[in-house]
Amino acid sequence: MKLLSLILVFFLFSCSSNKDLSEETKAAKDKQQTLVEELSPSEKVVEELSPPKSGESIKIEGRILSIDELNEGFASDQPCGKVACTANIRVDQLKMINRFFDESFSSGDELKAYFMFTLSETTEELFPLLGVRYPGLEEGDRFEARIKIGSPIEGAMITVEHYSILK
Repeated sequence: MKLLSLILVFFLFSCSSNKDLSEETKAAKDKQQTLVEELSPSEKVVEELSPPKSGESIKIEGRILSIDELNEGFASDQPCGKVACTANIRVDQLKMINRFFDESFSSGDELKAYFMFTLSETTEELFPLLGVRYPGLEEGDRFEARIKIGSPIEGAMITVEHYSILK
């Protein structure tokens, strides 16, 4: 009987501690949501663009072979309606792949790429809320990029999310 009483007491305490834990977890989530809501629009963009955790990226080294003219289908007030967003590139090296990489291309392949933040310099005029600035790319430039497979642009196989110029 004593054993049964001890088990019941233990059970009651553990249930109440789980309740406290779930309330603490809910409070922490609410606080995090409040902090995100208090961010300015530019801080939200930077937060959304923060580098991914290991294993979530596909990184390549590539070279710009040619830059396409302005993209059709974009309004003239959108960045891709003002400057070029697609280019033909050569993938020089696959630096990091993730589990979703479908091996649809490999080192040495040439393909069309959509640059999320254009191939031009990311000026305040083009991206007023963007906290990250990119220098722009020209034909012949070598770059390292974080990409994802697929693109909103017809014919483009990948989307370049972030890049840096290589010397």
